[in-house]
Order: sequence, then structure tokens, then C-alpha cells
Amino acid sequence: MKNSDYTPPAIVSESPTGLMGQYEADVLCLSVYGKTVILIGTAHVSQESVDLVKLVIEQEHPDCVCVELDAKRFEAISHPNRWESLDLKEIIRKQQLSTLMVNLILSSFQKRLGDKLGVIPGTEMLEAIRMAEKHDIPVTLADRDVRVTMRRAWRNT
Repeated sequence: MKNSDYTPPAIVSESPTGLMGQYEADVLCLSVYGKTVILIGTAHVSQESVDLVKLVIEQEHPDCVCVELDAKRFEAISHPNRWESLDLKEIIRKQQLSTLMVNLILSSFQKRLGDKLGVIPGTEMLEAIRMAEKHDIPVTLADRDVRVTMRRAWRNT
């Protein structure tokens, strides 16, 4: 695609089922190359976000559900006790100790916040995946490898 062919997405005022009126602040519908893209703004420790994700998927019946996860983070939230079987020697050998430390700190913070608010961090993403599977909708893990993000953040600090 040439730059001259680029057309920015247009904001659509209402979703096909009129959901926008209910959740204007949290749901944005875009028209991109003739396709409707529904973006759901969520908080990773919010029951309201979990409920909203479920409602939008049930009412809109999208062709695909994208979640802001990479494969490693999907594994981590799908299997929260996975860290118990980590091979620390292997992590050190692969020079991933700093990434592990940052992930443990972030996980600890999110767990405390989740305990306080009564919602496990990432539940809205797991709910989106469950709803997609329930309705036979393909799921796309739509984020880059968390290690790239962590390396960039580490270098900039």
C-alpha cells in the first residue's frame, strides 16, 4: 500500500446493534476499509470490563476477537501457577533474569490490586477468549512479544 492510498479510519457513531449508546466511553467503533472494528477499552482488574467484553461479543458476534496478549502472556494468565515449574538455571543461561524479575514485580502488584478489587488481573481477556470459543469465533493474540517491550523499557530506564 502506498502512502497516498492511506485512508484514516472513520469513527462510526453507532455499532450495528446500537451498543454504542450504552457504553460510549468504553466502546469505539471504527470503519476501516469497509470493515467495522470494535475497540473495547478495559481495565485489567475490573469486573465491569469483564461484563462489557462478554456483552459486546454476545451482542455484536464479531468475525474475530483480538486480545492484547502475546503467546507468552497468554500462557501466563491461562496457567497462573506456571512459575512453580520454572527452571531458574535455564532462565539465567538465556539471560532472561531481568525480564523474569520485572514480570514477578508486575504480577505481584496486579495480584494485590486484584485481591483488593476482587478480580483476577487479565480476567477480561480470558473472558473474551472464552466467549469467542463459545461462539466459534477465531481469536488473535494481537500484541508483540512481551520480552521486546521489557527490553525497550529496561534500556530506557
